[in-house]
Amino acid sequence: MNTRQFVQKRKFQFIDHPWIYQMVSVLVFIVLFILVLIFVNLIGIPSREPYRSLVVAGLPQALSLFILAPFVYHVPAGKRSYKEYLGDIRLTQLKPFLPLFILGLSCAAFWLFTSGLCTILYRYFQGLPVTWGFIEGVYNLRISLPPYSQSYIYALTTIFEEIGTRGILLPLFLRQYRPQKAIAFSAILFGLGHLLNLVNPEPKIWALGMSLWAIPYGIFYGHLFIKSNSLLPCIMVHYLANMFIGSVGAYRDRSAPIEIQVLMIILHSIATMPLLILWVKFYTSKWLSKHESYKPILRINHRRD
Repeated sequence: MNTRQFVQKRKFQFIDHPWIYQMVSVLVFIVLFILVLIFVNLIGIPSREPYRSLVVAGLPQALSLFILAPFVYHVPAGKRSYKEYLGDIRLTQLKPFLPLFILGLSCAAFWLFTSGLCTILYRYFQGLPVTWGFIEGVYNLRISLPPYSQSYIYALTTIFEEIGTRGILLPLFLRQYRPQKAIAFSAILFGLGHLLNLVNPEPKIWALGMSLWAIPYGIFYGHLFIKSNSLLPCIMVHYLANMFIGSVGAYRDRSAPIEIQVLMIILHSIATMPLLILWVKFYTSKWLSKHESYKPILRINHRRD
């Protein structure tokens, strides 16, 4: 008897095709975004309300990540229970909590410190005095907190970005490629995803700049995710960076041409990315590796259903 009769052709699954999954998920997200935008306009949410942008940007992502991904796309690990899905994306992987929390907080602090340093250097190259009062103003994070700012609301969408890119897309690539290549591919797609900001009223060069500087940041987030085996540090860094960037970059945003702003952030992303990766490697080997619950992510074996 021909042995081919015993070989069943495996049906199409998104877990085997991360590139196709990404293309389909982006197209579906655009459709959901348009539908949500129409709905928001119909019910009359004022454009100045801070939660409007959260609903418009967050609701399509929430539907995609918490309904379509586990129940329709069956990513990142095939058809699984909802509890298993949350574990697969490392959203519920919170042990050891304190070392993971400190790792995320330390990376965010370094990111904000170096970003503020860029602002200080910009003033120095302007030929203006860099006084202690000016430095204190750069690192005055209170202006990004209520009642002065509502950036804590706007930054919430970073949680969805981390779930989608590091929680789902990166593990999909890890099923097909070695970690370095998987991180690079996910970072590139992370950058390209920011091109969707071209539809916003802000200058187009800003959206293009976001897509460029997101790639080095995406490489760092990928290493952080793999080394920590958790989404917690990634979410913390991404959320805190987006929340407080208005403080450490306030002077630069007011006085520098937008082309200079974009260039400085791109250079910052390129310069800080390797330093942050080195810190993550040192920290995880020094403190996380001592805990029994810690295990870094290696290449994910292809799971045959």
